[in-house]
Amino acid sequence: MKDVAELDAEIRRIWNNAVVDGISDLKTFNSAPRKILWILKEPNKERPKQTWDHREFHHKGVHLGYDRWKNTYQKIIKTSYAILAGWKDIKLIGFDPDSSYIEGENILSSVAIININKSGGTSSSLGQLIDGQYRAHRDFILNQIKVIDADIIINASRVDALYEVILPGPSRNLRKIKVKYKIDGKRILINTFHPNARIREELYCNSIIEVVNRWKSRTS
Repeated sequence: MKDVAELDAEIRRIWNNAVVDGISDLKTFNSAPRKILWILKEPNKERPKQTWDHREFHHKGVHLGYDRWKNTYQKIIKTSYAILAGWKDIKLIGFDPDSSYIEGENILSSVAIININKSGGTSSSLGQLIDGQYRAHRDFILNQIKVIDADIIINASRVDALYEVILPGPSRNLRKIKVKYKIDGKRILINTFHPNARIREELYCNSIIEVVNRWKSRTS
């Protein structure tokens, strides 16, 4: 197993002007009741040569210095909070619209978030580009997922080929939102839309929570 420094060095070697990513805070992640990994497409850059550590950005609070944080992160935060707190519906969550914290807690410190294209892009991602990045760097991406070792993996990258190889076995469907998922004894893998997709927030979040709760009922 590679440590964080080795993974970071490999990210910077593979991708130009890389945005390193992974577990936001190792101690908080390991102490969480469930380990959640979100797989996204690419970080949004204002300038192509920008580079930063996405983990630090998530750890300090995405509402600090990024005005458009709600587009992607609000659904991630609400879904993750509900899963970790054992809730079934995001309507129960008291969410401050001016902050990415919930009841003073930075939920993103408790999860891992990675991108397929670590060089970043603009506010609109091209599916062919993301698929190409996955094919070119498949071995590293799969190894990074293995090292993170999450219980709940949410593939929101729209790379269906990745969903097929992370976890073997049959795929189940949640038809009301076209979510697919796979379950084994220890993990659940969910294939869903990117959180910035134009899907009603309650439907998006609760569909993920529903399939996670199905998995929990099987493993409890």
